[in-house]
Amino acid sequence: EDVHLAVKGCDIAAGVVLKSLRLSTTDNDGNVKFVDRQATHDAFLHKELLISGFGIYLQEDMTSEGTTNLEDNQYVLSPLSFEAKFRESDVAKCIEYPKYLIHSKLQSLSIKLSRTQLELSHRLASVVTPSTKIRPLFPEYRPLVPVSENAQEWWNYAF
Repeated sequence: EDVHLAVKGCDIAAGVVLKSLRLSTTDNDGNVKFVDRQATHDAFLHKELLISGFGIYLQEDMTSEGTTNLEDNQYVLSPLSFEAKFRESDVAKCIEYPKYLIHSKLQSLSIKLSRTQLELSHRLASVVTPSTKIRPLFPEYRPLVPVSENAQEWWNYAF
């Protein structure tokens, strides 16, 4: 509960907030409880997923170190609540019903991206993306021939 992952730097603050996450096993009626599937011989597995307060924000970092007020964040994805029910059949070949069945409820979804947030996302991506090309490890020992021409030389390089 109450998870807050934040990335701060280059005058940018980005983060993900999650108030709660719950994944539970349920019976056929949707009641949360332990189900011994070998004792009941039920052909279906039932699960319930509840997500509350999930949001993504991106803004200029104007807070001092250690102070965070989640209500003041500029959200790209406003905090939302989500409920999903999942049913899986144990039968290998399902003809009369689907193998997987998901029912979900989403009350509201608000996605907002301002011009400032778009510019901040470009700036954040340029900082996170490596500016130099990734080079091979120990290039001085790397064979100059293709693998198909001399596999033994490449195996020696690998070890």
